[in-house]
Amino acid sequence: MSVFVPNTIPSQFLQRIKLILAEPWMWWTGHLMNYIFQLSQSMSKEVEDYKTKSGFGHPIIGIHVRRTDKIKVANYQDLDSYMEYAITWYDQYIIRHGNVPRKIFLASDDPAIMEEAKSKYPNYQFICGESASAGLKSRFTKNGLFGIVKDIFLLRECDYLVLTMSSNIGRLIQEMRETSSHDATFLSANLDYSYHATRGRDIVHEVLYDHIPLTPCELPSNMDKEAQRHTDGTCEMTMKVGDRIINNPLLKRGLMLGGLNKRTKRVGMYPAFKVKPVLMPVSYPISVVQNDDF
Repeated sequence: MSVFVPNTIPSQFLQRIKLILAEPWMWWTGHLMNYIFQLSQSMSKEVEDYKTKSGFGHPIIGIHVRRTDKIKVANYQDLDSYMEYAITWYDQYIIRHGNVPRKIFLASDDPAIMEEAKSKYPNYQFICGESASAGLKSRFTKNGLFGIVKDIFLLRECDYLVLTMSSNIGRLIQEMRETSSHDATFLSANLDYSYHATRGRDIVHEVLYDHIPLTPCELPSNMDKEAQRHTDGTCEMTMKVGDRIINNPLLKRGLMLGGLNKRTKRVGMYPAFKVKPVLMPVSYPISVVQNDDF
């Protein structure tokens, strides 16, 4: 049986790592994912060859658009929603560094999105991910597998990402990026759900500031999470300093999060800036090398 528990951090690392990372549990999961998804020498060469052939180079923004069957469980996001963040990022980058080609690596399971992107945004250079060019029918073939693997590793290398956390691939890429030399939390834009891990421990937030909404409108605690997802996200909970909120990732609306207040037993939205995550240490069977540089 696996000893890995999603949404936790090894107790051996917690005191140090919490000082430098916004989401330490993603850093830990990312190390595991990067270890599991080590490319073979031949696959690494395929990725590098594709980068050379396609013109993949920095600076570049990665956009991952998950469509097909995912729209049954997550709200549809049009291309313009993704491009809004890409346009802003390049505008700011050019102010600091001067003019550069506006390159975007676009990965999707929807083959039609590339033509839409080129038609709507002619001033951008779009590099098509292989999973989009392969199409839905070949998803479970060998070529389909190789295509999504290439997309994952190329998206991981991008300077900025626009994605959705409702997608398993989106969450995987963000996890893998967290192990880079800098905190990748703020180098991406997420258009829908909060980060979560299937069968992982709940992410719990501790309230730092009281919140008294103008019109309190809390949902009953017995409403299931799927039903909560279909609410309009305007019901804000009343909360006090020290309250603990069990986060429901399906309830994220921009800068507002949603969840269950353990004190009041009511469900509602709450501002992300008024809470902090409660880190969950677990004693893993690992050895820690004593190094003052860590």
